[in-house]
Amino acid sequence: MAAQGQTVPQQATAAATEATALDQIVEKTQSEVSQTALFQREQFLFKQRLASLFALSGLFTDSGTKERPLSKEEAIAQAFVKIELGESMGFTPAESMQGIDIIKGRPAVGAHLRSARMKAAGYDWKFARHDDKGCKILLYRHGKPLLNADGMQAASEFTEAEAARINKGRDGTIKDNWKNAPKNMYFARCITNAQRWYAPDVLNPRILSTEEAIDLEEVIAETAARPVEPQRKSKPKEPEKPAAPPADIPEVTALPEAFEQPPGTRVRFQGGIWGPNEDRTAWTLIEAPARKSE
Repeated sequence: MAAQGQTVPQQATAAATEATALDQIVEKTQSEVSQTALFQREQFLFKQRLASLFALSGLFTDSGTKERPLSKEEAIAQAFVKIELGESMGFTPAESMQGIDIIKGRPAVGAHLRSARMKAAGYDWKFARHDDKGCKILLYRHGKPLLNADGMQAASEFTEAEAARINKGRDGTIKDNWKNAPKNMYFARCITNAQRWYAPDVLNPRILSTEEAIDLEEVIAETAARPVEPQRKSKPKEPEKPAAPPADIPEVTALPEAFEQPPGTRVRFQGGIWGPNEDRTAWTLIEAPARKSE
């Protein structure tokens, strides 16, 4: 039945016009999908070639261990993974190759990349102390002092006492990285804590720093090297009552390394009670600070 006011030829012309417009939309969509797929394939091939060049250049130190050096294919694959990880964090391929390390299967970001990202995001700092015994920085954002939850200027500090708990090897001697470059190691730990506590938007706080990962790797290696005592059969123990939280929880000015703390550790920090998470990679707020009465 003809629409009111239109003749049959006019309706046919209108229908043909609509069909043509729909075909154009479908064709345009298919073209865009095809171009996107082609672009993604070209990007993949480009990164693969780039990873191959980086790996074969011999300019980077990731070659595996003395016991098991990386093969050519493994070195290229690891370089590709670094480039992909770095891209997701906002780093260039060259920055990723220089500043991202894969240690025990976990990505770690060097302190120089972490600090560069903070600078690019408007964060800055001034040294209140930086010597062979410790480091303390005062934090700023866009030229103004960055305030903490108490309204005071945010600061990050890593002292000799904190370093003493992690910078000794199994035989009790100071590790080479702490012995040869103590100022660098203090700053690396200091800027890593500052980024985690006050600039989590810059980088995922759960990503280890290269310096932390190296220390953690040595702790794991030392633990694995200890002889395993044979298990002795013992009488079944009666279920123990859950231990009550300690009445006197120590208060700290900076959270120590979570992986160094025994399970159940509690500390007071910035008015709240904190404890390490299950895998001891980060601290978790157990009890929030009490609100001040108005």
